[in-house]
Amino acid sequence: MSKLTVKQATFCQKYLECDGNASEAYRRSYNAENMKPNTIHRKASELMANGMVRARIEELQELAQNRQLMTLDRIIGMHTKTYEKAMALDQTSAAVSASNSIARLLGYVIEKSEQKVDVEHKFLVAEEAKSNVMKLKSVTKKEKAEPTRQIRMIEDRVH
Repeated sequence: MSKLTVKQATFCQKYLECDGNASEAYRRSYNAENMKPNTIHRKASELMANGMVRARIEELQELAQNRQLMTLDRIIGMHTKTYEKAMALDQTSAAVSASNSIARLLGYVIEKSEQKVDVEHKFLVAEEAKSNVMKLKSVTKKEKAEPTRQIRMIEDRVH
């Protein structure tokens, strides 16, 4: 059984880093700057069809999952010990904090965050930019040579 080439091994690593996007992994592993997207997709598919590449990706996925589980188990274990010590010392606040941490780690608590967007402010900024564009467009033809670049830059920001 032959081994993977360096680029194939790199592709396997990049495949995991790109969340399973084989085409992006191919771009990052091979010299694909001048290739068409269809060519990249085809070559990436060919790599994924290679049994040795597929086996290595599965091996790497299993290793990553095991590392994640070991880390999660270790952290939960630390919080569990903290909870037990807090209860033994009758420190209910610390015990509640530790139990909340465990619940979050296990996915029982989902924290929601609220993000406020000042839509009115963004609208006013866009309107001001449009007004500036209109002013620049009204420049006479002989003065128009230099502002044309500015108009394009402002229009790009507005759109």
